[in-house]
Amino acid sequence: MKLLTTCFIAALLVPATTVYAQEAPQTRHSGFHASFGLGAGSAAMTCSGCNSDRETSSSMTLRFGGAVSSNVVLSGEISGWSKDKSGVSTSLSFLTLSAQIYPEPNQGFFWKFGAGLVGAQISTSGIKVEAQGYGLTAGLGYDIALTRGFSLTPYGDLAWMSSAEAKLNGSNTGFNIGANLVHIGLAASWR
Repeated sequence: MKLLTTCFIAALLVPATTVYAQEAPQTRHSGFHASFGLGAGSAAMTCSGCNSDRETSSSMTLRFGGAVSSNVVLSGEISGWSKDKSGVSTSLSFLTLSAQIYPEPNQGFFWKFGAGLVGAQISTSGIKVEAQGYGLTAGLGYDIALTRGFSLTPYGDLAWMSSAEAKLNGSNTGFNIGANLVHIGLAASWR
């Protein structure tokens, strides 16, 4: 009799909890968010009167932020790219404020837009050319939820650096450097 009563109560509760879960708002994005990604990037630097071939190397991104609504996450983001070739080290560093916009809050697809500061550097044998400028980023990605708070996120970003005055070992050079970066990768994301 005890088993029959337990089964009867369970049979009543399961549909009730299912209906409650369907009626409850499914806010996917709330609270703290973090993401760390690794990938590959293709970068090009431009300067007054010179051309640069695109170079491909590793890239990374680190993002910390929080949801401001069920479909918008604001984050501080650091992205980087570097390459060493024939004794020449080239790097790009982006520090941006980014907004991830989820058109459907309960889906994983998002658009990303950001603006901030960029540093470009080329160095070899005690010679360092560097520039700091403003930058813009745009990208897209998809959170593939593995658990309630963890996702794998394939992403693709375009990043652009405005033309900024280059410095040679800290002294003004009179010419400007600009840069752009296309990078794709896979991130581990927590929320």
